[in-house]
Amino acid sequence: MESTILHRFSIDVPGVAPRTIYHFSDTHIAVCGTDAPLQERERAQKANAAWERVRADFARVYDEPCTPEQIIPPQEHFTRLLRTSCGGDALVLTGDIADYVSSGNLRFLCEKLADFPKRLVTVCGNHEKRELLPEGFPGGAAEAVSCTDLGDMLLIGVDDSALEITPEMNAKLKYLLAAGKPTMLALHAPFITPESEPVLGKLDSYYILNRAGCSAENIRFIEMLLAPESPVFAVLAGHTHFHYEFTAGGHTKVFIASQGILGNINRYDINGGSEAKGGNE
Repeated sequence: MESTILHRFSIDVPGVAPRTIYHFSDTHIAVCGTDAPLQERERAQKANAAWERVRADFARVYDEPCTPEQIIPPQEHFTRLLRTSCGGDALVLTGDIADYVSSGNLRFLCEKLADFPKRLVTVCGNHEKRELLPEGFPGGAAEAVSCTDLGDMLLIGVDDSALEITPEMNAKLKYLLAAGKPTMLALHAPFITPESEPVLGKLDSYYILNRAGCSAENIRFIEMLLAPESPVFAVLAGHTHFHYEFTAGGHTKVFIASQGILGNINRYDINGGSEAKGGNE
C-alpha cells in the first residue's frame, strides 16, 4: 500500500476557471541538523518518538489507515505530500506542519516551501506561534489574515490557532469578502454546526473554534463565513487528526485534512457548477 492516501473531490463553482488545489495539515515535523545544540537535538528526538506512538493511536481511534509503509519520519511524509502537491495549481497547509517552532524546523520548512513552484497558503496551528515566524514566511502564516488572489477566486488564510478571532481579523475578513469573489478559506481549528455536531461534538473543546464560552467575535466570524450571501464556498481545516467533510448551512463545504502525519492529503478539482463530490484513491 502506498504511504500517501489521496482524498479527491470535485467542486463546481460558477465563474471560476478549472484548477486543482491540494490541502494537507498536521505533519508535526521535528528536525534539526547534526550540528544543532544538544538540547535541540534531544527535543527533536523526543518529539519524533512521541509521534511514533500517538499517530497510531489517532489512526486506531478514528479508524484511519496506519500501514507499515506509513510509519516513516514526519519530514519524509511532508516531502512526499509536497511532491504530490506540485501536480496542482495551489497548495493550502492548515497548521501544525511543524511540531514546534525552532531554528531547525524553520530552516527545513523555509527551504522546502520557498522552492515550491505553485501558489501557496499557510496558516499556523496550535503547535506554532505566528509571532515566532519570520516576516515573509512562505504562504502568509506570519499574518493573522492573509489573502492570495487567483484572479477569479481568493484563497484566504486565517490564524485561529489560539481559538480566538479578534475584531481586527473580522474587519479584514469582511473587507476581503466584500469583493464578492468565490473564496476558499483556510484555518486550523474547525467549527461545529448542526450538520457536524454528531462527529465534532464528541471532541474536546480544545479542537473546536466555537467551543462553549467562546468569544462573540468567534461566533461573528463563523456567521460571516456561512451567511447565505457569503462568497466562501469551502472551508479547509486541520487539527482533529482524522479526515472529515460536511456541508454547513446547506451550501458551504468544510473539509478537514488532518492526518498528514500518516500521509493523508486532499485534492480539490474546481470546475463550474454548484455541487461537491468526493472519494478516495
